[in-house]
Amino acid sequence: MANLKYYAKERERFKTESELRFTDSDSLKITKKLARHFKFSLSEVRFWGYRSGLARSLTRIRLSHSPSLLLIAHELAHIFNKQKYGNWRHSKKLTKTVSRFLHYCAKMSYWGFIPVSKNNESERITKTQRLTVKPKIRKPYYPSLETLRKFPVRH
Repeated sequence: MANLKYYAKERERFKTESELRFTDSDSLKITKKLARHFKFSLSEVRFWGYRSGLARSLTRIRLSHSPSLLLIAHELAHIFNKQKYGNWRHSKKLTKTVSRFLHYCAKMSYWGFIPVSKNNESERITKTQRLTVKPKIRKPYYPSLETLRKFPVRH
């Protein structure tokens, strides 16, 4: 019963992320990128059914078809916490890890996909629409003449 309360609180806290759904291939890319960035091992990702996910062992997860971003982050947080802290229960630490993963996803926005909403909400979302993401171009830093006089560059 306590786990059901945890899931309800998680969906309430991360409402927008629980509504974002991705295709199987896109969610596989997201899982690999998160595992590579946060440096934990992930050997297998399986897609089965249409309801939930499951962290099967130290390195394997099972996701539903067209999973939400919250489900992906939640299952990866189980594996990350088990490998790093030795615990994969539903706790505050798991919530913080999920929050870290979702913050990183929002910050980097690697994939640039948003789901296309349909009139009937009961239908599964299968199509995605590409967004054009403009890369941020940093201007090169050129020190002023005063800075060069104060701190000369010696070769």
